[in-house]
Amino acid sequence: MSLSTLPQPIKAFLRATASRDRAALLASFVNDAVLVDMGKEHRGDEIARWMDSLYLGSNVRVHPLHTEERDGRTVLAVTVDGDYAALGVTGPFQLDWHIDLAGDRIARLRMVEEKLDLPAPVLGFVQAMNMYDLDGMVSRFAPDAVANDQMRHYAGREAIRAWLAKEIAGDRVTMFVTEILPHPGGVAVLAKVTGDYDKTGLPDPLELRFYFALAGDAIAQLVVIPAKRP
Repeated sequence: MSLSTLPQPIKAFLRATASRDRAALLASFVNDAVLVDMGKEHRGDEIARWMDSLYLGSNVRVHPLHTEERDGRTVLAVTVDGDYAALGVTGPFQLDWHIDLAGDRIARLRMVEEKLDLPAPVLGFVQAMNMYDLDGMVSRFAPDAVANDQMRHYAGREAIRAWLAKEIAGDRVTMFVTEILPHPGGVAVLAKVTGDYDKTGLPDPLELRFYFALAGDAIAQLVVIPAKRP
């Protein structure tokens, strides 16, 4: 399923989040809605208090990554960032939103954290990429790192920055990790990728493989190729 086919109530919730429209966010829930955030259940006025403290009140930013149907409900994977240092959270994190709809509104929203078992520099790159954070992505590379994106070669941080600025951050590209395979010196990641690039003739999402080679706490090499299909 493509993000473009999300049900309208979910699209409206995401738009209201981006525009920080509290009234529209609250109006997106039915009167007896249930919101479960990290195991804690909120109902009625508690949802408004959650909105004011942990959502809009924390300057939340939400970027959708992937969606699918499971057991009759929509599951939307998102990357979230905000002012959560007081809770011990200092960077972006990934959640699965399990959403039940009732007509044109949300009846139940359950948020579950999804942890990616990736080496720290790769995890940092993925999180930064999913927040369109150019500096965060570049900082994960060694100064003499190299990257190859489908046969195009970039040597050194400045060349890598220019590539990432134009084709990743610039096109608001995100990656939803579906498989992690360790290999000598690094890790290979299979991901479903989408963004604002020209999708003519391409599937949406697009499956790519990212091969990371590491040197200490930095990425020494990144190779991006289309996923092989059986």
